[in-house]
Amino acid sequence: MLQHYSAYKVAETFNLLASLAPGRVDLGVGKAPGGFPLSTRALQLAVDPARKPDFASQLSDLNIYLAADPNYEGAQATPFPPTAPERFLLGASVESAELAAEKGWELVFAGHLNGDQDNLRRTFDAYERASGGKRPILALAAFAAESEDYARERVGKLRIVKVFLPNGQTVNVGSEEQAAEFARRCRRHRLPHRGEGAERAARYGGADPQGAGRTSSSLRGQGVRARHAGAFGRRAPGFHRAARQGAAFPRRLTVSKKD
Repeated sequence: MLQHYSAYKVAETFNLLASLAPGRVDLGVGKAPGGFPLSTRALQLAVDPARKPDFASQLSDLNIYLAADPNYEGAQATPFPPTAPERFLLGASVESAELAAEKGWELVFAGHLNGDQDNLRRTFDAYERASGGKRPILALAAFAAESEDYARERVGKLRIVKVFLPNGQTVNVGSEEQAAEFARRCRRHRLPHRGEGAERAARYGGADPQGAGRTSSSLRGQGVRARHAGAFGRRAPGFHRAARQGAAFPRRLTVSKKD
């Protein structure tokens, strides 16, 4: 959640950790706010939006501070470790792939949050092209069990709801009710979401294709309509596991809010 912190403070913390445990520290960052609107506002209470750097600029600043150059004339994030932390960017888009490659970061594709296989292929291809042949890491959520039936019994009803914000950020919640609560808090506290008269959307990765056309009463209470958006992915054959989204469950639902 790099947007909540200064690049200097993050570099200082990880340089210290890497000094204590050389070669054993990785730094992973992401663009998502990682919480509900009130948490985001509390974390950024003292941040001046007009002076806040964009995400790409923060990555550039991190690169400078993590380089541990004693001749650098700006602020130095000491102590300087013998081995710099390895850097990973969590993302699930072509934009993230190109940014990671441009800044020299490893890319971790968030397959546990976005199981769209077409998007995965585009993102992998973009990173390979932009990085000169490097391959991303694929992050997955999995449940291991003795049988597929038992795995589906335990986690088959789990789903991830992704809420898309107008500035390109996303928030992941665990139910339609939480998505509705997110929308309610945005309106109640006048926090930035889609703005007046515009549209807000959330995508659902679920296990039950028969529920694709249903919308919960809590979402209907927020003026939300639902429509089925097609296949979300296929289960990898030969594995007795159930992922929360994407690889195991073949449906995606798009929910949009109308003012």
